Amino acid sequence: MLSVSAIRGFLLQSPKPFQVKVTTDDGDEKLLRVKNFAKAAESIHALSPALIECLDKDGALLRAKKGEDSAEAHGDAVDLPASLANEPLAAAFMVYARHLANAYVHSTDVAFARMAEMWQAQNERSESIERRLERAEGERRRIERDMLDDQWERADEAAETAAAKAEEGTAEQQLQRMMFESFMAGQRAKGAKAAAGKPSSNGAGTNGASGGAADDDVVDAEIIDDDSNAGTAR
Repeated sequence: MLSVSAIRGFLLQSPKPFQVKVTTDDGDEKLLRVKNFAKAAESIHALSPALIECLDKDGALLRAKKGEDSAEAHGDAVDLPASLANEPLAAAFMVYARHLANAYVHSTDVAFARMAEMWQAQNERSESIERRLERAEGERRRIERDMLDDQWERADEAAETAAAKAEEGTAEQQLQRMMFESFMAGQRAKGAKAAAGKPSSNGAGTNGASGGAADDDVVDAEIIDDDSNAGTAR
């Protein structure tokens, strides 16, 4: 059966699968949504897969792999040549070489597995940072929108207050103008009434007074002339 590292390496090949279809030895089919390749590989390994199929988002097959591991990959199926089959030293050396190769395979698998885990962790961290940035950006926009709405409301209230004050001032001015006009109309009416009730100063009264004064002057002048004439005769 494939190891966890081998399954993970298969999943990490390009193009990356969106989901994985696993067929077990019993013929059951399991569909896994791939989010973390390391955890997905462990889950697939636990199912003892007979066939692993990598699918894209639409369900199309990307690649497939049998769940049986090849023994030749680790040199388990390599036999000694016939000329060395009876040589104990050669057989011992062959066993040592096989174990050394298997050790390198394991270390390589572990190294690449750790690299894949680090890469996956870095991707998850980047996605988390992006989500936090998106939330922060959304919160900033919400605050700016609330501030703008508040400013609009304050501006509307100020405009309504100014309009109300202007209406009050206009009504007060109109009342003052009406009061002033009423006062002036009353004054004009009083002046007209007083002018109508006062006696006239021209006409007979005036001429008579002037004529009487002239007659008195004539009389006085005659008396003065008589006196002067009398004194001369004497």
